[in-house]
Amino acid sequence: MILIGQKKEEAEAITKAQAKIKASLEAAKHKLGLLNDYQGECMNTTNRAPEGNALNSQYFRNQFMFSEKIQDAINQQTLEISTIEKNIEEKNAQYLKILLEIRKFEAVIERKKALQEKKLNKIEQKQNDEYAARMTLRASRKS
Repeated sequence: MILIGQKKEEAEAITKAQAKIKASLEAAKHKLGLLNDYQGECMNTTNRAPEGNALNSQYFRNQFMFSEKIQDAINQQTLEISTIEKNIEEKNAQYLKILLEIRKFEAVIERKKALQEKKLNKIEQKQNDEYAARMTLRASRKS
């Protein structure tokens, strides 16, 4: 019973950790969405360069470098999301393993209870048989 209680506490702790991880996953996905939106906005403004030939090449070079930085941030965020998803999968596997252990312990306890009940039933049946035999013997002596 103590082991089952401990395992249930472990399962509860994992459930809480899963909730935190899922919240961080949602935040990471939101951040990725914002980065993608920002990248789209930046791409739309690339075609609108300031007036003057001297500024155009510098502007486009800076815009290209900035686009690369945004893409790096998107790649990093995507990597973070995949790491969080792997972490969620690991926590799910741990949770399922603990649930399986709990079920095994509960099955063992149920089997032991059933065996104990069977032993008690046999003892009770034996006592009833002995009582019936004594009563039969007494009845036959009286007759």
